[in-house]
Amino acid sequence: MSSAAPTSPWRCTAKTRSEAQLCHSASKKFLSVVGASHFRCAFNVSSESEALSLCASHITIIEGTTRLCLIFKRYTFKSVSENLCSILTLFNRIWNEKAFPASWREAVVVPIPKPGKDPQNSSNYRPIALTSCLCKLLERMVNKRLVYILEKKNILSKFQSGFRYGRSSQDNVLQLEIAIRDAFVSKKHLVSIFFDMDKAYDRAWRHGILKDLFNIGLRDNLPIFIKNFLLTRTFRVRVGDVLSDEFYQQEGAPQGSVLSVTLFILKINDIIKQLSPYVHGSLYVDDFQIHCSGTDMSFVERQICLPFCHQQDN
Repeated sequence: MSSAAPTSPWRCTAKTRSEAQLCHSASKKFLSVVGASHFRCAFNVSSESEALSLCASHITIIEGTTRLCLIFKRYTFKSVSENLCSILTLFNRIWNEKAFPASWREAVVVPIPKPGKDPQNSSNYRPIALTSCLCKLLERMVNKRLVYILEKKNILSKFQSGFRYGRSSQDNVLQLEIAIRDAFVSKKHLVSIFFDMDKAYDRAWRHGILKDLFNIGLRDNLPIFIKNFLLTRTFRVRVGDVLSDEFYQQEGAPQGSVLSVTLFILKINDIIKQLSPYVHGSLYVDDFQIHCSGTDMSFVERQICLPFCHQQDN
């Protein structure tokens, strides 16, 4: 898990100023609602049937971070419908009271080796966070509402294809293929760069995510739940049967979390806007590709490097 410290003094100052502004304004205004039923309405069986049916099919075997989810074990001898009603009652109380169980902020991180990489190198492991199964179920319900709002309000970039209904990585491949064919027919140069973001989820700026939620108009229960979900998280690393000491996760969203993908997509949403008008790009969650074509190779190189030169200047 990465440190909260930025990579440069300029970014440190900007980050501190932005977080202070959010703490004094946006976090309080999360409570103000103007006719936003999707932000605060309670969960019910009919609207959450898909998530609840998934829960019902695993009700006797679900395992949490390090122990059996006691609520499932306690209600195993009741009917499935009674179990689901009990779970919904718990979820709606958490939702309406804007509370968050402390145990849901705890995670056990299991390092999974990346295929084809040297297992002796610790950087060649993908950290997967195991969290409360009940929390994951509620995350799924909250995520459904968040995705609905993002899509309905056209918040997400049209160049983002990751985990969106009716979209796939084939959209990005086809876009690049068309650009290559056009450049070939027009006898132009085409330069493309593919980015692999190192520890993308671990380095996601939490306060930046909350700021984005506020800026798109989210208020009340929905952003407050996400705020409670993101802040003050702790984790331990498990290798085999051995658990490490507990550590505080300063930044990022937990990998393996249901909400993390959508929150990361929202945070990276504006990266395309930083490109030159002559440069085109595509996203699949954190996989980023840009390309530029032209008859003058020096022009192409200059245009595709502009955003990176700007970052270095800052």
